[in-house]
Amino acid sequence: MDTMAEYLIKVEDFSKLLVSLLKEKVVDKFIGAKLRVDKKSGNLDRFTVQPLLVEKGEDIGTFPLSSLIAFGYARTDTASKYL
Repeated sequence: MDTMAEYLIKVEDFSKLLVSLLKEKVVDKFIGAKLRVDKKSGNLDRFTVQPLLVEKGEDIGTFPLSSLIAFGYARTDTASKYL
C-alpha cells in the first residue's frame, strides 16, 4: 500500500479532530481514554489510563494523548477487556 498523504496533528487539535469525526458521523463512537484519580491523594494518576466509551462530542473533554502513548491502558483495563 502506498502512502497518499501524511499530516501532522498537534496534541491540542486531537480532541477537536475526534469531535469532528463524531459530528460528521464518520464514526458513531470510539474508545477514548481518561486518567484515573488516586484515591489516597485525590490527584490525577498520569500513569494509569483507563478506556472510556465516547458517543457524544461533549463527553471527550481533555484527551490524555501523551499519557496514552507513553503508558497505554492500565493492565487490567485494556481496550479489548473494556469491550
